[in-house]
Amino acid sequence: MPDRWLEIRSAQLPALAPATPSFRGRACEHLRRHFPEATAALGDRALSVLVDDGTRRAMHYGFVSERDVCKFLNLMFTFGRHFDQDPRQAWARPFLEAAATSTPTLQMVRLCEHAREHVDGALGLEAGYTPSEGTR
Repeated sequence: MPDRWLEIRSAQLPALAPATPSFRGRACEHLRRHFPEATAALGDRALSVLVDDGTRRAMHYGFVSERDVCKFLNLMFTFGRHFDQDPRQAWARPFLEAAATSTPTLQMVRLCEHAREHVDGALGLEAGYTPSEGTR
C-alpha cells in the first residue's frame, strides 16, 4: 500500500484546524481564566465572536494548530484585538508573515519570545485601534 494515503494536503488543513465549537469553548474558558479583567465585560456571545475572529486571522497567517491559534488569541488580549495590523505593534509583522512560508509553530514561538520584550507597552483589547477599510 502506498504511503500517499497518509499525506495531508494544504487544502485539507482548514478542516483539521481549530475552527470547531469545541475549540471555541475551550478557548473562551482559557481566555476567561487568564484574562479575567478583559473578559469580565464581555458576554459569552461577544467572547465567542472574538475567538472566531482571532481564529480566522490566525489561520490566515498559516497557524492551524490549536496551540498556535490559542497563542494568537493570547497576543490579541495582550496587545490589542488587531495587534497584527496595528502600526504600534509592527514588531509582530515579520513573524506573522513568515508563518506562511516557514514552520508556523516555530514562527509562533519566536513571536511569543519577541512579544515578551514588548509586554510593558501592551495595549489590551481596549486599545482602540480600528483597522482601515480594506484590510484583513
